[in-house]
Amino acid sequence: RWFSNVVLVADRTDPAQIEAALAAGRAFVAFEILGTPVGFDVHASGPGDLSAELGAQLLASDGATLEVSVPTVWDLDASLPAPAIRARILRIDADGETEIAAGDGATLSTPLDAVGAYRVEILITPHHLGPYLGSFLGPGYAERERVWVYGNPIYVR
Repeated sequence: RWFSNVVLVADRTDPAQIEAALAAGRAFVAFEILGTPVGFDVHASGPGDLSAELGAQLLASDGATLEVSVPTVWDLDASLPAPAIRARILRIDADGETEIAAGDGATLSTPLDAVGAYRVEILITPHHLGPYLGSFLGPGYAERERVWVYGNPIYVR
C-alpha cells in the first residue's frame, strides 16, 4: 500500500455509510509508504454544541475553531530514528492558498473566522526509513520533508 483514501465512518463494512461519507467529504488521503498514520483527527467546534467534521460548511460568524490531532506512525519500531512530524492548516480563498497555522506538537488549532476552505496537511521527515533505504532512492531521501496526509477541507462562508 503506497497510499490510502480513508473514509470516516462508524462501520467500515456498511456501503451506505461509506457512500454518504464520501459524498459529504468526510475523508483524507494518507501516503502509507511513509508509515500508517494513527490518531489523525480534524474537526471544528464552537459555542454550544457546534461540532463539524471534514467536508462540513460553517459560517465565519459561528465562532468555531479548527482543531487538529496530529498522527503518529503506527507500530513504529522504537529502535528506529524518530520521524519529524508537523501539521499545517491552510486557508484557500479567492486570493489563493495561505498557511495560517503550523506546528510540530500533538495538536494544532486556529479560529475559523474568515471565508475560505480550510484544510490540513500533515508533513513527515521519514528519518525512520533511513536504515531501510540506504542509498536506494538517492542520498538524503529520509531527511527531506514530505506530505504524509492531505485532509479534505471544512468550508467557511
